Amino acid sequence: MKKRYAILIIILVVAIMGLVIAITIKKDKNTGPVKKEDNVIEEKEKPVDEDDHDTTIIEEDDDSEQDDDLQEPDDSNEDEEGTPDDKEYEELGNAKKEDSDNTDKSNICQLLKSKGFNNEQVAAIMANMRNESNFNSKACGDYNGNTPTSFGLLLWHNNRFNELIKFSGETKDYKAYNGDYCKKDYPFSTVDMQINFLERELNTSYARVKEMLEQDKTVKELIFDFCKYYVVPAGSDIVCDSRSLQANEIYDYVTNCQ
Repeated sequence: MKKRYAILIIILVVAIMGLVIAITIKKDKNTGPVKKEDNVIEEKEKPVDEDDHDTTIIEEDDDSEQDDDLQEPDDSNEDEEGTPDDKEYEELGNAKKEDSDNTDKSNICQLLKSKGFNNEQVAAIMANMRNESNFNSKACGDYNGNTPTSFGLLLWHNNRFNELIKFSGETKDYKAYNGDYCKKDYPFSTVDMQINFLERELNTSYARVKEMLEQDKTVKELIFDFCKYYVVPAGSDIVCDSRSLQANEIYDYVTNCQ
């Protein structure tokens, strides 16, 4: 009888131990998923770090905007463009002339008429003077360094400039004057002397041009011919075409000058 009780007790103890072991194993299994859920929570918390990174990006955008503010257009160029250039001579066509009171448009018109040129011929000559010198008999142009190589109402160039000087009674080469003729008065600086020199050239070395001026042509055509064959500017055709567009205006002036 006692043996039976002992066996039952042993079986009961074994059963209780098995139950305890089973409960322990079950708890261990439950513990595993809890830890995975913690991991899931940690993984879900990672976007917070990404949000922090986004915040950093926004700060970088702010910095870039500040850089843009620092790189605003500089107004200094506009100031420079709006500031007059301090030069002794201003550009006028291809001439650099000194602002002075010796420009005598009316006197030139009357002198040319007194030489026997008719209104159309005077208009052709004066249209070119206007573009070469603005009727300034001391106009200087075509600079070689600091030395003007062209001078006068029609910017006679190099050898022709020297011929004008000689015609006036002077003996020096234009280079010997060091550009003083742009400011100072010389025999070759006057309107009268230069009109006389023009007349001399049209009767000698440029007699062909005088023949052109005597042809039955429009003022526009005469301006072009005188420009191309007497003045001979760079880019002749384009330049001379442009000058010929002034025909009506200059002819109206010539017909009324007294």
